[in-house]
Order: sequence, then C-alpha cells, then structure tokens
Amino acid sequence: MPTTNDIAARLGERLRADGLFHDAEVIEYPDGSHLLAILVPQGYRPAPALRQHVLDVADLPGCEVSVALLPQIPRRADGSLDLDATLAKVGRAATVSTLVEPVTDGERLLVELVSAVSPGLRISVSDSLGDLGVDSLGVFELSALIAERTGVSLSLESIYAAESLRALAAQIQAGG
Repeated sequence: MPTTNDIAARLGERLRADGLFHDAEVIEYPDGSHLLAILVPQGYRPAPALRQHVLDVADLPGCEVSVALLPQIPRRADGSLDLDATLAKVGRAATVSTLVEPVTDGERLLVELVSAVSPGLRISVSDSLGDLGVDSLGVFELSALIAERTGVSLSLESIYAAESLRALAAQIQAGG
C-alpha cells in the first residue's frame, strides 16, 4: 500500500508533466491532515480552478488537497525541494486554496446556487466569488437566485464584497 509521501510524489510528477505549471510539488501538510500542492502556474487561472485540476489529476476520492500558488518553488542546488524555505513561502503566500465543505444548510444552499452560476468547480465555502472568477453578470444571477430561494435581497456590492461564501451564507442567514 503506497504511503502518503509516495502518493504526493506521484501526484507532483503528474502535475509537472501536464503542461499547466512551470513547476509543481506535492507534500503532506505539516500537521498530516492533507496534501499540499505547491504550484507555479503558467498564466493566470483562479486558485479554485487549479485546486479542481489537482483533485482531478489526483483521482483520489475523499483526498483533501490545499493549493498554494508561488512565483517560484525553493529548491536546493541538487534540484530537490527546500522544504523549510517552501513552507515559509507558503505561510506568506497570498493564494492558498483549500476545499472546505459546507456545514450548515445555508452554506449548502449557497454552494448549490454558486454552482449554478459557476459550473464545473468543486466549490469551497472558504472561496470568495472573486476567487471563483464570478463576474458581475454572475453576481447579478446569484442575487436573483438568493432572493428567489431564500426571500433575502442583498445588494450586488454586498454579495461581491463577502470575504468568503461562508461569510455570505451568514449574511443571508441574518436576513441581509
């Protein structure tokens, strides 16, 4: 049976070979809770889309993967990963995307509604609409869906400004 480190190494090799990244490494998260994919993407793609790609490539049902986007992965002179320097950079990274499942009925409903305007991604309640690449038309559609399904009317600005879907679900739960 392969170890977590074996799975991480194979996934890193597959990500480096698929052409979407200048560089990629996958390690077990320091607390042992899940995998961490450290990526240097070619061009811009929203972090949730890259997280989805990693999950698709991993093809490990139930596998938890966080994604950190860096401009460069620290390596030693021999090309191996400099783990301490990498973890320090990840700790300061502006973009770390983790799939966080909805807990409340309101969060589950909101994920369903956001999926309708942003299809094709596994959506995390820690994502913001900006993270998901939802544009102004998508926010308008989402506003209408929220009002239709919950009876709560929110301004487009307050919807888009929500720090995360979890925060937006709380705002809806509070009635706006």
